[in-house]
Amino acid sequence: MPLIDGLSRKEVELLTIRTLLAANTMAADRVYEPRPWPATTALFPMIIASAPRDRKISLTRGQLQFLTTISLVVVGRVTASSAEDAQLALDTLAGEIEEALFTAPGFAGQFQQFATVETASSVNAEGRSWIGECAITLDCELVQTWEPTGVPLLGVGITITKGPGGSTMAAGTVDIPPAP
Repeated sequence: MPLIDGLSRKEVELLTIRTLLAANTMAADRVYEPRPWPATTALFPMIIASAPRDRKISLTRGQLQFLTTISLVVVGRVTASSAEDAQLALDTLAGEIEEALFTAPGFAGQFQQFATVETASSVNAEGRSWIGECAITLDCELVQTWEPTGVPLLGVGITITKGPGGSTMAAGTVDIPPAP
């Protein structure tokens, strides 16, 4: 069943990456989708965007239409020579991420609302440098409509019979107009 209205999780992930690349954050062109490779500090600052889950609530009977909340997780990573510098860089990057996503009409305009936004951050010592990481989770709410599959129902034939001889008592056809 193809999605005919709304965005899929993957489309939200890719739209997020395009939006953050266009925003020219301190991560510059180091904005990625999740991959199973280790991120070295040589790549910092960097941003990783993923949409790992969604929740759908049915809006109607019949055609598949849902109020969908897609959880978008944007992780920013920085490195610095001190904890204070790492925290400052992390706060700057988190602010740039939020500003880019909240103010870009091509992004924010795709959703009815950001139902919740939650940010968590930490700074830790790694060898000779400090690494800061923030995780911003946005619950993006939108309506998704799915195209039904199969042969459309165009009509119903009705025949009512009575008795062992099968004599016809009533017969008819009900035409069902196509959906708009």
